[in-house]
Amino acid sequence: MRISAIRSLILSVVLGCAVFIASVVQLTAQSSELQGDPLRELMFRGIWDAEHEEYGYWSWDKDGTVCLRIGDMAGDCADTGEWKVTGNVVCYELGWWGESVGERENCFTVQDLGDGRYETLFYGGNMVSRMFAFEVLS
Repeated sequence: MRISAIRSLILSVVLGCAVFIASVVQLTAQSSELQGDPLRELMFRGIWDAEHEEYGYWSWDKDGTVCLRIGDMAGDCADTGEWKVTGNVVCYELGWWGESVGERENCFTVQDLGDGRYETLFYGGNMVSRMFAFEVLS
């Protein structure tokens, strides 16, 4: 009887620690996620330079249009579309590029990684995964 009470106590402590750790991880993730005005300010601060070349250079205009340049951040847009922000979620629709990579219509959140780096995380799926990381060029 005494051994089962000790086992129950140990199990309760372990489960309590697991719940606490999960809560701290969730709070940390939420605290680095940009929302509302800070998210819009980041969008208009400059060109988003994606770490992987295939994701190119993104320019978000206040009129609700987006320009994606591939290979070179100067010159004409390789693809254009429209975007909107709802709370902490950015959604866009692009033409040929979006369709070619299976992301014609897409939504994501933005996490602040520190040191001027950010990452976009796909939104709306069953699993959280990174779309691309970027820096903002002024």
